[in-house]
Amino acid sequence: WLADSEDADKLLEYTSVTLLIGGMVNLLMISPEKLNGRFFSFEWYSYFQATCVVLGGLTCLMLRELRARKISRWAGLGGVLFLSLTLFVLFHGQMIESTGFLFQRDPIQKTISELTSPLSVKAILQNNANLRELLKWFGWSIVLFPLFAFLPWTWCDRSKSRFLSFWLTLMFVLTLYQIRYIRWLVMGAGLYYGIIFYLLWTMIMGQFKRHTSGYVRVAAIIVPLMILQSMHNYNWSTSFATIDKPLVELYTWIRKNTPETSGYVDEKKPEYGILSFWDEGNHIAFYARRPAIVNNAMWGYKTMADIFSAKTEEVARQLCQKYGVRYIVMSTFKDRGEDSYTFWNTFKNVPEVPEYRLITDGIVEDPDYKKTFYFWLLDNLAISTKALFGPAAHFRLVYVSSSPDDVRPPWMLYENVAGARVSVKADPSSVVQISIELTIGKNKYLFKKSQNTDENGLANLVVPYSTSHKGGRIQTEPYYKVSFYKDSVFTKATLRVSEADVLAGNDVGTRLELLKNSD
Repeated sequence: WLADSEDADKLLEYTSVTLLIGGMVNLLMISPEKLNGRFFSFEWYSYFQATCVVLGGLTCLMLRELRARKISRWAGLGGVLFLSLTLFVLFHGQMIESTGFLFQRDPIQKTISELTSPLSVKAILQNNANLRELLKWFGWSIVLFPLFAFLPWTWCDRSKSRFLSFWLTLMFVLTLYQIRYIRWLVMGAGLYYGIIFYLLWTMIMGQFKRHTSGYVRVAAIIVPLMILQSMHNYNWSTSFATIDKPLVELYTWIRKNTPETSGYVDEKKPEYGILSFWDEGNHIAFYARRPAIVNNAMWGYKTMADIFSAKTEEVARQLCQKYGVRYIVMSTFKDRGEDSYTFWNTFKNVPEVPEYRLITDGIVEDPDYKKTFYFWLLDNLAISTKALFGPAAHFRLVYVSSSPDDVRPPWMLYENVAGARVSVKADPSSVVQISIELTIGKNKYLFKKSQNTDENGLANLVVPYSTSHKGGRIQTEPYYKVSFYKDSVFTKATLRVSEADVLAGNDVGTRLELLKNSD
């Protein structure tokens, strides 16, 4: 209607059909009982969003019908401008967020591999070996792109060829900006390869058409190239089809050694969840079959950010209790980027909603991000002091992946527990110390914490590990070593703590077994 051509008509037809099918499928798939009364909510997924998609398809159909009416283009442009302004006023926030997604103005978007470019011009200028990244995604036939763009397509009319070439060219150009486009293109990549090889066939056939063995010669040239392309795509796709062995072992261990939850065994609310970095959530939910606190759609991101950015164990524990976090999965080899760690502080003032909100302003960076709960778990294994963190009272390692002696385990699993209380009485101003040796993987560590008794001689320590434990490549000694020290006089004792004591938060101070006194 605005551009009176067959191409415009085909674009409207394609767009209208796509929107109508997508919108109707969404309308049919919505479960009214799960909307909690928010049937036409702007903020939550509801009938409103699906209806907008259907209306978009109907609008494209209407534009096709308006081609037959005698309406000036100025009037048409004015109507489109008016509708655009109306949409901008009504959905200003959503549009601003969408620009943040497109241009990666949100710091987290910069860390998502799917939103990065597969091709760095700077890297190629420095070393042309980096062109391998381009071949990794497209295969060798990408070098034939000029054939696709400039050779005539004799097997279809000009309108169809222009539509396909413009669409596929746009998608591949966008892929050079963000890799997600080739993943979303799906069959478009196959269509591109098919057209490329047909054009190549046509071009080569022109050289041999007068030869009696022309077809044989053309086939001898092009078949090996097609096999090479198909083998490349096969290897690339299968290389991402499985998960690493350490992850398989981790998820298997979780399934076998953690309590089953509702949501999997029944339809009730899950009793607890597992916290991880956001891009590991879907794996946990699918392979480990346990509820994920945050997932790959970034739902729960604020919860993750608030807990990981906590500056004390007490705050982290309170947040874990609030959001039902019982286990925490940690990766020791993935660098999430400083932009992620410093950005977490921003979410302290963000409303508590499950879905992720793109943030482009009001960012509050945390220069002390390495003094947070996340890095205490990552670097100190929650057994030594870091900033305001001391040896843990409520967080303990229950599983680590296999690794060489001098390398940290690639994956670690923490458990949030009540911790066994050790309430003791000694002389006022005495130093009470409790310790136990831990074997984590192939290395030994000393878990040790101490406290001064008050004016009444009382001290209360909390320990997260049970004694005589062995499992998940974590092993503890048969007893804690407890000592009381004042004026160069030591009193020593041992203490055995059961798993039930740690989980229930029992007071085990009365179980001390005195060893000896020494001057």
